Amino acid sequence: MIAAIIGLCLIAAIASLCLGLAARKFAIKVDPKVEMVEEELPGANCGGCGYAGCHDLAKAAGKNPQEASRCLLITKENLCRIGEALECDLSLGEKKVARLHCRGGKPQAKAKFDYVDVLDCVAATHLWEGPKMCEEGCLGFGTCAFVCPFDAITMSDDHLPVIDEYKCTGCGTCAGSCPRNVLEIVPQSTKVFIHCQSHLKGGQIRKVCQVGCIGCKKCEKACDFEAIKVIDNLAVIDNTKCTQCGQCALVCPTKCLINQALSKEEEGIFAP
Repeated sequence: MIAAIIGLCLIAAIASLCLGLAARKFAIKVDPKVEMVEEELPGANCGGCGYAGCHDLAKAAGKNPQEASRCLLITKENLCRIGEALECDLSLGEKKVARLHCRGGKPQAKAKFDYVDVLDCVAATHLWEGPKMCEEGCLGFGTCAFVCPFDAITMSDDHLPVIDEYKCTGCGTCAGSCPRNVLEIVPQSTKVFIHCQSHLKGGQIRKVCQVGCIGCKKCEKACDFEAIKVIDNLAVIDNTKCTQCGQCALVCPTKCLINQALSKEEEGIFAP
């Protein structure tokens, strides 16, 4: 019995020694800069920065400090601490948010059939391209709201996504999940945008949606800065020229052009 106990103790001691030597031999050396950067990052691992997660972003920032500013959730204070530690000047870029290119909710957009299957936008597209007659519009089953890691999207009574720009980080998860590509990530300062992406002609769009762009060119004629053009029956805004005066939104007959800089009363529209 004593010999067995002594034998087990010797085996345990040898095993411990081997494990200790192996840990030293195969230890992965971590750059202290990477550890410091990762401590300042939010740890959400949303992927909005373009990296797989916060650890990968921290490794990239250890080699190129400017990469740290790609984080969409980092605060100015955390970024400053990273800059001080890495001995460089870092500043936050402009915040980006998700915007919806559709106002054709349940009352405004006509349906081809009643859909009673899985309440998922991707699943709905497999059944005759979805239940809406407009094949470019939001399907309204809330896949974007479900996948949003920051609870920044809720669904309205009209079955359209409502984006809370305070919570939205512009990570792009919602846009990537949308089979109709009606969500776009844009700088938050962009106030004038179009709630439509259909290229149907005016007569055709009126048959499927009450609030789609009819390509009437009234917006194009009203713009004094040549910032909006109707291309292939759809208004397209050049944000490098747009002054956000809102004249295009004021003359739009279907109110698919939105100017957030104006009040709803000034625009004469209702929120989607």
